[in-house]
Amino acid sequence: MSMRILSKAKTMFDIFHAKYSDHNGRRAFVLLWFQIALIFLLFATAILITIIDLGTYRIFYVSLVLVLFLFQIIAFKLNISGRYTISATLTVFSLSFGPWVSALLDGNVINGDIVPLVYFALSIQICAFFLSERVTFFFTIAQFIFLSGFIYFNPGLMKANLASLFTFLIFVSIFGILSSFISRKQIDKIADQNIILQENEEKLRSMLVRDPMTGLYNRLYINEIQRNNFFEKRFAVFMFDIDRLKYVNDNFGHLEGDKLIVNVADILKSSFRETDIVARIGGDEFLAIAADCDVQMAEMFKDRVNSSIAAANINSPTPKIDISISVGFSVIKSGDDTIEILIRKADELMYADKAGKRSANK
Repeated sequence: MSMRILSKAKTMFDIFHAKYSDHNGRRAFVLLWFQIALIFLLFATAILITIIDLGTYRIFYVSLVLVLFLFQIIAFKLNISGRYTISATLTVFSLSFGPWVSALLDGNVINGDIVPLVYFALSIQICAFFLSERVTFFFTIAQFIFLSGFIYFNPGLMKANLASLFTFLIFVSIFGILSSFISRKQIDKIADQNIILQENEEKLRSMLVRDPMTGLYNRLYINEIQRNNFFEKRFAVFMFDIDRLKYVNDNFGHLEGDKLIVNVADILKSSFRETDIVARIGGDEFLAIAADCDVQMAEMFKDRVNSSIAAANINSPTPKIDISISVGFSVIKSGDDTIEILIRKADELMYADKAGKRSANK
């Protein structure tokens, strides 16, 4: 039972993180925990009210707490669904709604019990933390205007120490707004730094798994795929080897040899789909992995590569350096086949193709 609850909670938080960007996610995450804490506090308050003797106001306050509890449940669900602004606004509204309803309907407040009025400062602080500076400014002004009007139309409150009340509310509101503003800016700064860090990590990872000359994936990335069993459906593995690369390097220079490697890489990349993986795994060796690929489709890819090579040779600015590659491919035939097995089979067929060309040229 507990494992099921933990699993559901994990699923809920995974969905929650997926709804928000990194920048908004931290503030929404803080709001989420605040709402959870507030829900438990309201639940505990409802129990406490049923125990304490509040006379004729017991039903009133139990009903009020249940309404606030319902507000927070709705705000919590809105936050999980990715509607942060609406959720935060509803949370702030509920924190203001409670004291105002208490002040307007509880005769004790009208007769001089100013304790519920102190909670206005809490709603202002929460507004400052979760909503914008502009919203907080207008919200604070509105609270003080309504509070002044409320006191003016209820002479019974004149008996209270209003100077101390307003001084307290003003100081608490100002310090609360400042501290909330600073805390929020710190959270935003941390979020921005995390975004930069993630971007740098992504760039570093790209540098680690990419061949710097061709921009294709490298051997490290292929090894990672082999460890993680990247493909679960049918797939095909292709092995390519540039013919006579050493001859080009020895007779035309390594610069021309590098150009040949880059040209082959461009041809292979354009011959496969964007979802396929093309990698340079050695000096003159390339590998491609095509998902959802049967023998007929594998032959189509092979023909596409050969056609692109033929077209490149016709339009080559250096006719003496023709592109020629040996090819071998293997398609998965059973659930027991792995990427390692297909690579070995494709490699054997590729070397057989190369050997056949050498025999034909003798």
